[in-house]
Amino acid sequence: MSVDLGSATLTVNVPGIFNNAPPMGVQGIIIANESPFNVAIAMQGTAISGTLLPETVDFYPVVRGFNGNITYSPTSVITNPASYTAASLSFKAVGLNENINLSAYPIALTRPAVTATASGAPLFSATFGIQATVTAIQTINVFNPTNSGVTYTFHSARCFTNDNSVPAANLVLISGADLNLGTVVSAISHIGTGTPPTSTAHCTAEDTNTSHGGTIIEVLEMQQNETQDFLSFPDNFTLQPGNNLRIALTSNAASHVVRITMKWSEAVTAPTPTGVKMNILTAANIVNDGNSAGTGIIESTVSGDTSSAVLLTNDAQLTLGDAAHAAVVTLKGTLNFAAGSITRMDQQHVTPSVTTLATYSHNLGAVPDLVIPVDNASASGFTVSVKNFTSTTFDMIVSNASHLMDILLIKF
Repeated sequence: MSVDLGSATLTVNVPGIFNNAPPMGVQGIIIANESPFNVAIAMQGTAISGTLLPETVDFYPVVRGFNGNITYSPTSVITNPASYTAASLSFKAVGLNENINLSAYPIALTRPAVTATASGAPLFSATFGIQATVTAIQTINVFNPTNSGVTYTFHSARCFTNDNSVPAANLVLISGADLNLGTVVSAISHIGTGTPPTSTAHCTAEDTNTSHGGTIIEVLEMQQNETQDFLSFPDNFTLQPGNNLRIALTSNAASHVVRITMKWSEAVTAPTPTGVKMNILTAANIVNDGNSAGTGIIESTVSGDTSSAVLLTNDAQLTLGDAAHAAVVTLKGTLNFAAGSITRMDQQHVTPSVTTLATYSHNLGAVPDLVIPVDNASASGFTVSVKNFTSTTFDMIVSNASHLMDILLIKF
């Protein structure tokens, strides 16, 4: 049976030696080239050699004189090696008694195609370009609003400059409020229709000598007149609600051509059940762990409204109601607090007509543990007393008649 011998990482134009191959006792060595390079292979001590093409597997026989060392020398062949998924050689030894069809070699490696934009989620891009910069720092920022309900997946973050001083471009994450830079930048849909999807992002940019802090994800040393990308396939970066992702290009001087572009998809986050809007989502549970404070878990906006009527965030903030729809909460059960609980509450509006003890009705449905009377009048010296509670009535005496009273009855 074949035995894995190990692997070697490839760097273009940097030769190397794999010295873990058995010099005898095997039929040969299978070498797989998982890289974008042509690789020259030589079995030291023998005349066996050859060129292993990109994404190709070949068999190299072990013959007399082989010393166990295999030399390799990669040279570039594919024009975009930076976007390639791997750059390595892997080695396997084929046993003496193993059946192998040598006529099948070399064999092309086949892999399923995977693209960063194949999710089906809407795609957007935002670009900030200047023909002659005014300052040394140019920035574009994409903010994912706290209540957006979607996760952004960035698959491209590109920079171009004609500056020849090797300026630095930084890809930076900062959580919290929108940076809201001075120039508004449109988020352009990648769907060419009359009614394309609308991005939830707020995109802004600036050409000012301002640094906004944050966490640097990656730094590029920009080459003159070359477009460079932070997120070469298959790399990507996800941005949760309540966060900013920006590119900041810092030069030594002004008066340069600069173009900065960010591209992303917007997919509904699993914890934010957008399907509820269509009344079609059913879930056994909703889990939202590890996101920044303020991330929306549940959000609902009534058709025609401009703000959320229901919003629950992961930091235990619950908002019910908006300007057009006041919140009404009906509780069937127990309202538990950090200490104690309330099982029932009822409110009555009473205007006593006498100043003697009188009986009044309530709808608590149980004998109240606490009855709180509140006088709505502004008269001074007013007194009130309540007693003799039952499951349907209570007695009250007041010092002044014809005053509207609010009565709160509570059962613990």
